[in-house]
Amino acid sequence: MSNKTTLKNTFTHRMAKLERSARIGWWETDSNKEFIIVSEYLVDLFNLETPYVTLSILRKYIVPEYQRDILFELILARKSHYFNQTFQVQSRYGKIWIKAELSGEEQIGNNQSILLGYIQYIDMPETNGNTRKRLANLLNQQNMISRSLLSLLHTNDMEEIIPEILTDMVHYFNASKAYLMKTNQESQCFHCIKEVKNSPELASIKDVTPISFHQLGTNILNRLSNGQPIILSETGELPEDAHFIKSIFHNHNVRSAMLIPIHIDGFWGYAGIDIINRSRKWSNEDYKWFSSIIYIISLCTELHHAGKKTIQEKENLLQAQNALEKSEKILRNLYNNFPVGIELYDKNGILIDMNDKDVMMFGGQKKEDILGINIFDHPILLPEIKEKMRRREPVNFTSSFDCSMLPGYYRSLKNQPFELTTKISYLYNKQGELTNYMFINIDNLDTVNAYKKIQEFEAYFAMIADYAKVGYYKWNPIAKEGFAIAQWFKNLGVPVAHELKDIKSQYINLHPDDLADIAQFYANAIIGKQKSFSKEIRIRKKDGKTYWLRSYKMVKTYNPENAYIEIVGMNFDITELKEVERKLIVARDKAQEADKLKTNFLANMSHEIRTPLNAIVGFSDILVEVDDEEEKKEYIDLVRKNSDLLLKLINDILDLSRIEAGKYEFIFEDVELYSLCHNAVESFNINPKENVNMHCNELTPFILHSDRNRLLQVINNLLSNALKFTNNGHINLNYIVLQDHVRFEVKDTGRGIPLDKCKKIFERFEKLDSFTQGTGLGLSICQQIIDKLNGEIGVNSVLGEGSTFWFTIPYTLIHNE
Repeated sequence: MSNKTTLKNTFTHRMAKLERSARIGWWETDSNKEFIIVSEYLVDLFNLETPYVTLSILRKYIVPEYQRDILFELILARKSHYFNQTFQVQSRYGKIWIKAELSGEEQIGNNQSILLGYIQYIDMPETNGNTRKRLANLLNQQNMISRSLLSLLHTNDMEEIIPEILTDMVHYFNASKAYLMKTNQESQCFHCIKEVKNSPELASIKDVTPISFHQLGTNILNRLSNGQPIILSETGELPEDAHFIKSIFHNHNVRSAMLIPIHIDGFWGYAGIDIINRSRKWSNEDYKWFSSIIYIISLCTELHHAGKKTIQEKENLLQAQNALEKSEKILRNLYNNFPVGIELYDKNGILIDMNDKDVMMFGGQKKEDILGINIFDHPILLPEIKEKMRRREPVNFTSSFDCSMLPGYYRSLKNQPFELTTKISYLYNKQGELTNYMFINIDNLDTVNAYKKIQEFEAYFAMIADYAKVGYYKWNPIAKEGFAIAQWFKNLGVPVAHELKDIKSQYINLHPDDLADIAQFYANAIIGKQKSFSKEIRIRKKDGKTYWLRSYKMVKTYNPENAYIEIVGMNFDITELKEVERKLIVARDKAQEADKLKTNFLANMSHEIRTPLNAIVGFSDILVEVDDEEEKKEYIDLVRKNSDLLLKLINDILDLSRIEAGKYEFIFEDVELYSLCHNAVESFNINPKENVNMHCNELTPFILHSDRNRLLQVINNLLSNALKFTNNGHINLNYIVLQDHVRFEVKDTGRGIPLDKCKKIFERFEKLDSFTQGTGLGLSICQQIIDKLNGEIGVNSVLGEGSTFWFTIPYTLIHNE
């Protein structure tokens, strides 16, 4: 298996592990098909038999009180391509909370696309400080909805009211301008019919209209004509064919925008809201409230259009009645499908109507079971709120609503408290008399859950980043501002900071070569010359160790004219991977070298074993035919010498095998070094080599606690090697007793050893001279024996002058006699 495959498998395993740790899985669906594909984690979470799930199967897992809303939102998502919901489901762990969101879209054909999203298993949220801020925003949205709806319903001048509503939207979103675009089917283009700006100096959209269908781009035109919104947190997200719109946004410095399809006076078009010189991450609530306002404008425009048509054609009563029925149907559709609960009471406080959302919110089975109750008899509505209603004072409040505390008032299937925000409005007739109380209710559970999930996700992300050692950062090199998560700083070995201003100070631990490359990237990125960077870099931390990081950087947004260049990047620690890589390379090199040496060893053994065997067999055959005693004795000596040589080869091989198998035995005893060394020399002098004198120095008797046989084996090996390579001069055996060890030396006047070979000769199968008999194992065996005795071995040599082989044996108990 290649390193690349191994790393890929490791990465896949880690990602699966992280998916389970984060309790999150992906899903996708073809916009033209009726099933959803889910990830392995979600198959396990819901105990599914297959990753292919239809809406009918999905319905079984959704808790009943959420089924209707969620399935309705899923159906809408196929058209709007927008879905962000939190609800309860039945899982293999029982009833749990999940968050499901549609996070992206991929085009796979002219009219086909794949919708991508995720589902995350979350805990029950808790209300926090941020929720109060969110509730205040929701109240503002309620005020806007109420004010816009009442203004449009009561006005006769749409030309005056619509700009006021658009102005409210500009202020609410802190936007730059809002506008309405209407199609002209004959000329195949869009005209701006309404526009408001927060400053008269801003460029007007009317200056660039009309905009033809072709200029708008096929992708955007298809989406708008199919009723799908265009939501751009960054205008760089526009499709590639929207060149003209891109140029308009660029010239007007538009950074974020939202376009919502709208039908006006029988023609379709779109409403837009633009934000200049800054980005905005549009939320689900932003989209819903803006689309609701635009829907109200569209609806009321249709209503006014129908009203004018009724006046103009009053002689045709049937036609007027049809128009009114159509308007009533539209209004009822809006009323029933509005994303908040609406209750309508008469002037005496009797409930006369409520929409489906409100029935579901309070756990009713059908609204007929609730109609007729009196709001002033409500058991948990505070007395001061009832008093404000009687005085017609504005009422906005948030409470924890518990349906179980309503015995005898009405029957509710809901047994869990929920957070509720309520606004009470008053409706009057033309004479200024009170006709109705209108309650607008918002269930804040989704909002509370959303904030809780954001907090949990941040904690999980930090935990995952710490576990995987992955750091992320974002930085603007012009404004010198940005931020990074804690792990990014930790990977670089610098203190964690809340802000990221001076990027250079974060790279103080980098290797100079790597620092130069990163500095060059930033310089090139500022002038638009380089878009991305990827490299393995080295970090020298305070502990003195060098760590390896993989660093990625890219220019996400390049707008130097407005002093904004957004560089994002990440780093992750690959030190362990680099160490594994290094060990694999070393192991590979060693394996290759060992294979080469063993091949040479087998070749040498074939020759070394064959030579004495040939001599033994040959001279044994001759002995049978020889009668002369002197000649017979000479042949017997030759057979004995070759037998000894063959035995030596076999013993070396067996010793090496026993050492590698860990079965080489050591028997420790008191060893008298003087007699050991003299006996070794005398054994070689029995058959001395011509012109070579082997002797011992004058030695002081010492007793060393060690293995006599292994010491003698090493000494004999060193004397034998010295005798092989010494043709003239002497060979001297000596030992010296030092403070904590004994040093043995075998010095010869032989041919010497090249300096580059002095260390290699202790490796297995290594021979200086291929023509000299031997296995190339003797010195390797010596080294392993000395290592087992906790000593050291080496050689000092001068080529052409001779060599001194030495080894040391440590001691704790030495006896001087």
